[in-house]
Amino acid sequence: MNLTKKIKKTFAVIGILFTVNAVAENSRADWISKYDELKSSYLISYPTVSSRSGSIAWAEGYMLDSLLEMYIATNDSKYLSTFTTRVNSAINIAKDDIGAGSDGYKGWGDWAYSVNSVENYQASNVDNSDSTLPSSWKRWQSSSNTAYRDTSNFYGAPAGFTVATAPNSQSWQVLQTPMKNIFKSNGSYDANTKYHVYFHGKNSWVC
Repeated sequence: MNLTKKIKKTFAVIGILFTVNAVAENSRADWISKYDELKSSYLISYPTVSSRSGSIAWAEGYMLDSLLEMYIATNDSKYLSTFTTRVNSAINIAKDDIGAGSDGYKGWGDWAYSVNSVENYQASNVDNSDSTLPSSWKRWQSSSNTAYRDTSNFYGAPAGFTVATAPNSQSWQVLQTPMKNIFKSNGSYDANTKYHVYFHGKNSWVC
């Protein structure tokens, strides 16, 4: 085979490869169709904008960004229309008091992401009537030897409390206090609202 035939054969193979690749690649219309399908699925799953800040951040925000990108890429006003409708809905459901008191700014709350409304409530203060107790805390079936204020460093807090099992006792050793919303002037919580409450603790056994 001479050089000319080799070159012609090589170009023929390259041409076949380019043809195969062209068939395998998605066209502009294919990508738009795929996006529209995903958008429709999202809108079925989330027909209204959630008031939870977590959902807005981790779901709605990405959808809104993609709608703008599609409008820029296609100049199709349907994407801008959906974007505008969803953004207006998000703005309309924003409110000032989202469970943590009024501060003059509207926003969206989320019990799983918002700041804690109760955190080591007054455990760092001494109770006026009993120095072994945190302020506003009460004992139930316990004594100053089994449930008491502790000035050890509890995860950065100036003081916490210790509840121990009383020797030779089958009763609960309890320290308790009413839960108060430290961001509300009246200390109340909103009805029909979820709150995320957690605490640090550990178990110890002394033999």
